[in-house]
Amino acid sequence: MQDKLLEVSNLITRFHTDDGVVTAVNNLSFSVNRGERVCIVGESGCGKSVTSMSIMRLLKTPPAEITGSIRFEGRDLLTLSRDEMGKIRGNEIAMIFQEPMTALNPVFTCGFQIAEVLRLHQGLSRAEAKARAVELMRMVGIPLPEKRVNSFPHQLSGGMRQRVMIAIALACQPKLLSADEPTTALDVTIQAQIMELIKELKERLNMGLILITHDMGVVAEMAERVIVMYAGDAVEEADVKTLFRNPMHPYTRGLLNSIPRLEDEREELTAIEGTVPGLFDMPKGCRFGPRCALCTERCVAEDPPLVDVGGNHKVRCFHAGGQEGAEYAES
Repeated sequence: MQDKLLEVSNLITRFHTDDGVVTAVNNLSFSVNRGERVCIVGESGCGKSVTSMSIMRLLKTPPAEITGSIRFEGRDLLTLSRDEMGKIRGNEIAMIFQEPMTALNPVFTCGFQIAEVLRLHQGLSRAEAKARAVELMRMVGIPLPEKRVNSFPHQLSGGMRQRVMIAIALACQPKLLSADEPTTALDVTIQAQIMELIKELKERLNMGLILITHDMGVVAEMAERVIVMYAGDAVEEADVKTLFRNPMHPYTRGLLNSIPRLEDEREELTAIEGTVPGLFDMPKGCRFGPRCALCTERCVAEDPPLVDVGGNHKVRCFHAGGQEGAEYAES
């Protein structure tokens, strides 16, 4: 029996603005097992980061409004007080943010920022926390950690700053790690190193991992299970091998077709026509309908449900289980 670490049910995240209420995450449900790697993938603005921030309860309420259920080891995080959530955040659930230069405090040394987590959650003395910070910097591959522990963020390269962020996230050996596009703005070589480091440390500590990305190459390398999001909706969910071998949603097909391949002789890359709808301008029915070659009158009139088409492969598309969808998946 699988040991469920996190269960998200019917998560809806809205923002109350001067121009009205917008829904960034729309009725999302998924789970993460202990030690499992789950990737959430999609274009910018699809709700990936808001999902992660909702789980961590890092959104200010109001203007944000979070409803549904987020159960971590049986406890609904949405029912906890601020103090109770503060004991879990950074200790049992940790997060690696997109851009370390803005996530790290520029006026404190990197060692201080790592040690702060240890002093807060584990009650270590100043000297003990600093010694542990050096160990963590060494663990994430920062050279000369005894020296770098006294460095400020601006004195380190982008890759080193990202490693500091990982050290902070792993300081208390969390049970669940959420990594929000952790290789943004890094060069390709450093990206590969950071991804390999996260994978290695995840296996060593047996953490559950939620990896947020828009890069299908990262998904293929890192994921065990994949959730594809579009305009706040989960449009497809499957294990990584099934998703790449038999993608059934037109949006997933579009993402996979846009990946450049060495053997590909096309002069231009394939692009998904149209643009992601704005939060104030969501289409009726299927949100992907205006960009979909399979769109019918039913797609415009009705919002398709997320259904299991077999083997824990879930798809939000009226055509996925029918002949038209099967032909598309095989094309």
